[in-house]
Amino acid sequence: MTRKNFYVLVDKNLNSVISHASELPENWNNIHGLPSLTDEELSDLEWAGHSTLGWIKFDSEFPTTYSFADNWESFAKESLKQSYSNLRWKAETKGIVYNGIEIGSDDRTRTAILLKKMSTPRTSKETFSWKYNGSIIEFDIKDITKISNAIDEYVQECFEVEASLIKELDLVETPLDLTKFNLDIEWPSNVFD
Repeated sequence: MTRKNFYVLVDKNLNSVISHASELPENWNNIHGLPSLTDEELSDLEWAGHSTLGWIKFDSEFPTTYSFADNWESFAKESLKQSYSNLRWKAETKGIVYNGIEIGSDDRTRTAILLKKMSTPRTSKETFSWKYNGSIIEFDIKDITKISNAIDEYVQECFEVEASLIKELDLVETPLDLTKFNLDIEWPSNVFD
């Protein structure tokens, strides 16, 4: 089950929000596989020995009856910013696809490609071998330049997406304003030719 929303832990007896909005943890208080539970199972954890607690989806349907601690939204914003940073990193490092060939966008690969691009004027080689999916692929200097530029463009676009999310978060004034944020982010295309 893919979850697109953030969740908060609530105390139903006190009608208060206990945690900041976050992705559901895999393990919490001896409950394994929290993300695999239904929203109904999550909202009432009495079955797990937590009679007053529940994880509730933090979206536009979140009940307005729950109270928030002072300064909750400022700390919640920081938690969401960290979540978006982690998601950006995951998107950024998934790599690109250049002419149907997967190329990493991790630091090691980026450095290797940049060094190839920089050393080309000093070498007599016109093609470079690249290992992909157990096979050796030949790239020329035009390919290396395009790949380097594509990776730079893709990584920068990922940062731009994160920056726009952070700007939106900074405009939030009340805890319930944060309910519009979720994990459904459209990252840039990583396919180039």
